[in-house]
Amino acid sequence: MPALVALHVKTWADTYWLVRRPPTFTIRQSQWSQVFKINDGSWFCYVAESKTGRLVGFAHAKTYGSADLPAYKGQLSKIYLLREYQRLGIGKRLICTVAHQFISRQINSMVLFSEVQNPSGYFYEALSAERLTNKQGKFSGAYGWKNLQALATIC
Repeated sequence: MPALVALHVKTWADTYWLVRRPPTFTIRQSQWSQVFKINDGSWFCYVAESKTGRLVGFAHAKTYGSADLPAYKGQLSKIYLLREYQRLGIGKRLICTVAHQFISRQINSMVLFSEVQNPSGYFYEALSAERLTNKQGKFSGAYGWKNLQALATIC
């Protein structure tokens, strides 16, 4: 877990570099400790390692249910990759692995909530994600895959 926590701290800070006080190791460690206490099968996490065994990326996903977005049953809640490992196909592989895991659980749709300024939005769209808008028609950083089978064919 310490390697996952350190990776989360670094990748989040690199992604949102304008945030003056990013979450610390202690905060992320507390958050991940809470996640790992949940043993009901509602979440899963995949990690990507370098050839030397160093963690370079991860994707965390969980079941989802909200009256605001009833068409989505899964949530890709976190996906981060060290900058030097981006554009190598690892992020796509992580998303595809999450999609396949959801499909195996009979969950056929997935939502992701991001910051509007997150540069990864184009990456999600390249993998067939739709930008989701709020009731006022404004994009707030959310992306959705209504058909994970379609995403699986891209994978």
